Amino acid sequence: MSGTRTLTSDLATAYLSDDGARVETLEMRGRSRITGVGDGVGAIRAMESDDVNLEFAEDGRTLRGATLSSAKPNRATIDVGTTDSGERRVAGQWIDVRIAPDGTTVTSLTVRDDVELALPATKDGPARTVRASALTAKGEAGKPLNGARFLDAVEFRETRTGVAARIVRSRSLDILTQPGFGAIDDAHFVGSVRFEADQLRATAGEARYLVTKGVVDLTGLDETTGQPPRVTDGQVTIDARRLEITLEGSKIHAQQDVRSIMASATQSPSKGAEGKTRRAGMLKQDQPVFATGADLTYDSVARLAVYTAVAPAQARLWQGDTAIQGARIEVDDAKGNLSAKGKVASTLQLDQGDAAPAKADHVATIASADELLYEDASRKTTYSGTAHVAGTNGDVRAAKVELYLKPAGNELERVEAYTTVSMVDATRTATGDRLTYLTETGRYLMSGAPVKLVADCRETTGRILTFFKSTNNIIVDPNDETRTQTKPVPGCVPAGRN
Repeated sequence: MSGTRTLTSDLATAYLSDDGARVETLEMRGRSRITGVGDGVGAIRAMESDDVNLEFAEDGRTLRGATLSSAKPNRATIDVGTTDSGERRVAGQWIDVRIAPDGTTVTSLTVRDDVELALPATKDGPARTVRASALTAKGEAGKPLNGARFLDAVEFRETRTGVAARIVRSRSLDILTQPGFGAIDDAHFVGSVRFEADQLRATAGEARYLVTKGVVDLTGLDETTGQPPRVTDGQVTIDARRLEITLEGSKIHAQQDVRSIMASATQSPSKGAEGKTRRAGMLKQDQPVFATGADLTYDSVARLAVYTAVAPAQARLWQGDTAIQGARIEVDDAKGNLSAKGKVASTLQLDQGDAAPAKADHVATIASADELLYEDASRKTTYSGTAHVAGTNGDVRAAKVELYLKPAGNELERVEAYTTVSMVDATRTATGDRLTYLTETGRYLMSGAPVKLVADCRETTGRILTFFKSTNNIIVDPNDETRTQTKPVPGCVPAGRN
């Protein structure tokens, strides 16, 4: 015993200096334990193993090193003091520890076989455990340990009451900590990284966990699969050259060559009525949706994904033959809304009431505009800013065009167009200020100052005209009859005549 230090074992052998005045080494065999070594930050508080070899400084009292060994997993342990008055336990089958001149502060540490570092929970953070095949640690210039490297079969685990554990596996791990293996500030994982937290799963070549910020940064090709970083939460799977995951709220920022797959609305994990996936009406609910871009921000709680592109490339979203592209695409799976901005182009596969039943699922509506906005509450898709929409209802150009879907499915109910409207189909051309087209009856209603309709080599003008897709009949508003004119178009050859 020396001061408050206590040493116990089944057998102890002391090796003295040549003059017999001091102990140089002490071999402890069988159920060996040393307590009361020190109580400062980074100091050894206790050591325990089957076998322990202690090395003493020239005074025969001050520890300068120790080697612990055991044939049993986690039997060799040391406890290190920290700033929060707690302690950190390091375990393995073989431990070599080097100690500063004060006889208590650990300056370097080597651990092999079934390594485990246990960091208990604090008021500011969860309990953390790191397991690996080997550990090396060294303090700076004799100062307490403030980091460590773990090698082979690394498993990093965070646990807290009532929350699923966060687990990261990799080939190696470097951590930076507060003095004495205190709070972890930074964890750098390398080699076949596997991350999981509740339903979140991620893979990458490297991962940087900025603990105080609650952010995981994934980069590098996965050496096992050869694939870029990938993350999935059961609702969406994202690949990109770089992925940044904000753990609280599970927000994801993907950069460079972003590719994603959104699970079908019927397969997305159920989160109750408020969390149910609502997919935009022009998309099928039972099929996945694909998207690409240069950048993606995704919030799994808000169910909101925003894709952006770097010109001249564009972000693109598609499902089968339905596709939307633009400089920016926003998907809101909480409200069922979808929007796109910046040289928008789309191809929508919409069912139309006047199409033959066998072809109803293959009717394409092709459109371009400055902006697109689908609002699920009104089942309306709005193209604004030099809008151009072409489908079986005709080729429509206007400042704004609205496509309304029926209450269920993706069948087109009607088309509304506003301001400087033109409509062209196989048999006629019409211009005006306002257009309504009803798919069920194939009826066009156009108003303007005036409306001009050219069909079968005759030009009809008036303030309000009604005409039909399947015939050349024109209905003039009775209240506008005096202002309506019909006249032949000079030089025109009617369709079907030579």
